[in-house]
Amino acid sequence: MEEVIEGTWEEIQSRANELAGHRLRVTILDNNTTADEDRNQNALEEAVSALINRTPDEIEATRARLFAEREPPRPLPEGKHFLMSFMASGRATRATKRCIGRSKDSANYASTPVFSRH
Repeated sequence: MEEVIEGTWEEIQSRANELAGHRLRVTILDNNTTADEDRNQNALEEAVSALINRTPDEIEATRARLFAEREPPRPLPEGKHFLMSFMASGRATRATKRCIGRSKDSANYASTPVFSRH
């Protein structure tokens, strides 16, 4: 469990017996501020404003950067196609399975009509 203890060195040092044997991280703050003053109280509003006020060029630049950074899709195994992988993933609903058909044969998957009448 992490616990944040703030104060002057003297205040923290007065708790030496309590803190003995624990691993500590010490952050030295600017004398003119407290930890609460370091936080931007309007950070959420500023982030939302920046997000909804983007220009179309900024949106496209972000989209291009994200697509460039993503991992390439994994190739399908030999002899498989997307529908077989989708069905095996467990994400297909009962209605999807009815539309595709019940056959696990790849030739039947490819030739099964998308909408069938049952």
